[in-house]
Amino acid sequence: MLQKTEYCLKLDPDIAKKATESLQKAGIRIISNTKAVDAGDNFVFLGNGETIPCSTIIWTAGVTIDSVVSGLDCEHTAGKVVVDSHLRIPKYENVFVLGDCAAITDTKTGNLYPPTAQHALRESKIVSHNLKSAITGKNQDKEFNYESKGMMAVIGKRSGIASVFGCKISGTVAWVIWKTYYLTMLPTFEKKCRVALDWTVNLFFKRDITLVGKIKKKSLNEFNITTLDDVLFKDERQVSEQKS
Repeated sequence: MLQKTEYCLKLDPDIAKKATESLQKAGIRIISNTKAVDAGDNFVFLGNGETIPCSTIIWTAGVTIDSVVSGLDCEHTAGKVVVDSHLRIPKYENVFVLGDCAAITDTKTGNLYPPTAQHALRESKIVSHNLKSAITGKNQDKEFNYESKGMMAVIGKRSGIASVFGCKISGTVAWVIWKTYYLTMLPTFEKKCRVALDWTVNLFFKRDITLVGKIKKKSLNEFNITTLDDVLFKDERQVSEQKS
């Protein structure tokens, strides 16, 4: 696992450290404070000069604001649209923004609210209420003011980490809390029953894996390193060789 920060999750440092230690105990090598600068079919080149041979690369990235949003004619912060406490764009009376696109300031801390699901769900309720208020002309707008209940994550093998109401929890208990919360947030009773039954079955049987298509096997005994310059200037070099 490669990451450009010290720990693998943006949580409380103590909780994030436990998550990192748990992954390392599971046999996962974690390379911190560096990033990938180039990659090929069977290698990854790191910013610290190291080259890692590999057969499969899994890339994950954070939230990036789309250029459509960052290019709108309004005030922005880090690409996000700045809104007031009613989630309305100050420049436009009846235009509201929520979720990852919105830069909402927490009046208690002065920082922006994080782009998480628990915040977006509450923001949607405020926006729907204020839209209805604008349509009916009642002028009974609500302000968005929410205190996070905490952060949770599952890190595999029935293990998790959580910071709930200031309490730091890790291991199986955190995993159970995460599963329970996720189950309660599902929209219908039928969906809750189906998911709960599926989870219960998984406690007693191995994971059901379905293979679609064929997997191409690769050998890591030998690999060639292709730099970014080789890719960008390949055509120019071929032309130069032909002339010579």
